[in-house]
Parts: sequence; structure tokens; C-alpha cells
Amino acid sequence: MILSDITTIIRSRFSYQPNYISPLQHRELGKSFSEILLSQRMERAVILLKGTSLAINEVALMLGYRNSSHFYMAFREYYGVSPREYIQYLSKQYLLAYLYYRVAMTA
Repeated sequence: MILSDITTIIRSRFSYQPNYISPLQHRELGKSFSEILLSQRMERAVILLKGTSLAINEVALMLGYRNSSHFYMAFREYYGVSPREYIQYLSKQYLLAYLYYRVAMTA
């Protein structure tokens, strides 16, 4: 998992143990490693879902999820909708924007 990789990198680079770093980080940033990792993953997920034609399972793998069901659950919990529902919402928004543009151009 990516979280354990981050812990290993910090331990090797700075010679700190996770039980020292984690409380220090939480005190200074107000978030744990896992909270920061989740928010970064979700921000990247939205960018990838908006800006690419990648399949949802490909996005999940790119973000470090071992399978798409874990990604689906995390995305739904974070945003309140599934990745598929989010993509459908974006498609409707793009269609509406296009239709408004067409109407404006013909007026």
C-alpha cells in the first residue's frame, strides 16, 4: 500500500520512526498521513475522471488502490457519489454547456 511506502521513505530519509512523525504531523497539519493521502488521491481521481478517457478501474490502479471496489467505496464516502455517477454528472454538464453555447451562437 502507498501509505506504508511513504512511511518507509520518511524512515529511511530522516531516520524517524512513524510513531514520532505521525503525532507531529497531525499536530502541525491537523491531518494524519492517511487523511492527507486520501484527499490527494480523491483530488487526483477527479482530475483523471474529468480529463481523460481512462476506465474507472485504471484510475483506481493509478491511484494505488489494489482493486476498483476499494476505490469506489472511498470515492463514494469522500464525495457522496460513485465514480460512475460523477462521470455521468460531468457528461450532463458538458452537454448542457454545449447546448447553451449552440443556442447563444444562433441567437
